[in-house]
Amino acid sequence: MPVQYKRKDNMKLELKDIAYSYYSITGEESSVLKDLNVDFHSGEICGVFGKTGTGKTTLIQTLNGLIIPQTGQVLLDGEVIRKGKKGIPGLRRKVGLVFQYPEHQIFEETIYNEVVYAIKDTDISDAEKKKKVRNALSLVNFNPDYDIFTRSPFELSGGEERKVAIASVLIMEPELFVLDEPSAGLDPVSRNSISELIRNLKKNGTGVIIVTHDIIWALDIVEKILVLKKGGVVFHGTRKDFMKRLNEFYNDDNFYLPEELLLLIELEKNNINIEVDRFNISSIYDQIIKRKKKKE
Repeated sequence: MPVQYKRKDNMKLELKDIAYSYYSITGEESSVLKDLNVDFHSGEICGVFGKTGTGKTTLIQTLNGLIIPQTGQVLLDGEVIRKGKKGIPGLRRKVGLVFQYPEHQIFEETIYNEVVYAIKDTDISDAEKKKKVRNALSLVNFNPDYDIFTRSPFELSGGEERKVAIASVLIMEPELFVLDEPSAGLDPVSRNSISELIRNLKKNGTGVIIVTHDIIWALDIVEKILVLKKGGVVFHGTRKDFMKRLNEFYNDDNFYLPEELLLLIELEKNNINIEVDRFNISSIYDQIIKRKKKKE
């Protein structure tokens, strides 16, 4: 079992009046984030939904300090994050970011070297570094039988490579952990492993932000939901409130609703209101059958 690192405080990361635009070669402006106000907390799991081009990637890069907003402020526990040696590096120690397909960014020759990379130049002893590496790998349920000191990460399966890449960020023990499309391209077993990791991080007090198009997978684990549309926030609240407001997104061309949620909307239109714990077709079908049997 990995050593659990418990959080003492509830960290809060705020974005206030954030705006950001990209400019083409010809100087044409393309606004990506517009007057965005949102906050995230350690110990919470938040899903970020929205079509491609709604500003999700720019948002998470702002959270980690990779992008500096042109207007607005990023605040960590009430303090404004500014450019400089203290501000951005301090933010990145608190907010870990894993991009989509992180396994594509692996470059070290051994599993150990890949995971330890983020702390290799610190004053931590070699023994403590090895302990932290093993703990980070345990958190992602990495195969303990592998010789991490000699085996190359490029010899691993896609799912195991992704675990190594995620562990290389977790070794920093961030208080907020941002995942960009973490379930993309994974088989069901690996997807379940990622879900378990996210739940375990929450138990440790770590906040998790999941940016994904895989809404049905995410709905099983998130507590809060943020929906972006054209660079702005159109919804930020609990999963329960999101489900109550599904009809608002039904005819919205700027938001994609998967068939499972469309089915729930159609059932509600026919006065068939059901609650499900898991948001897949089989679970919805089971609830319909139970409801029918009760009436009989």
